[in-house]
Amino acid sequence: MEKTSQPKDQRAIIVSIDLLRSQQEHLEQFNSNEFIELAKSSGLKVEHHIFSKQNFVAASHFLTKGKADELKHIVESENIKLVVLDCELSPSQERNLEKLLCARVLDRTGL
Repeated sequence: MEKTSQPKDQRAIIVSIDLLRSQQEHLEQFNSNEFIELAKSSGLKVEHHIFSKQNFVAASHFLTKGKADELKHIVESENIKLVVLDCELSPSQERNLEKLLCARVLDRTGL
């Protein structure tokens, strides 16, 4: 029986998002570090960690247009094939991001 899992040492970008609900920066940093360690323990090689503070969730991509464009530039220039967001995406947000980035997208649950 064949196992389907993440390839070992797959290069990835981690995106942590703060929806400005909390002013506790030390807690945000702890949660980000915890998520990065979770990604590494699943066999991912974390190439970049992007932190985004935003006031709202964009319905189509979750990320703001500026942050999505920044992420797209990094994915293209570094030839990254996996982006992992530290949030829960709707199926349509995941599809829209994959289409925009031309890379596989996972949310916290998918990781």
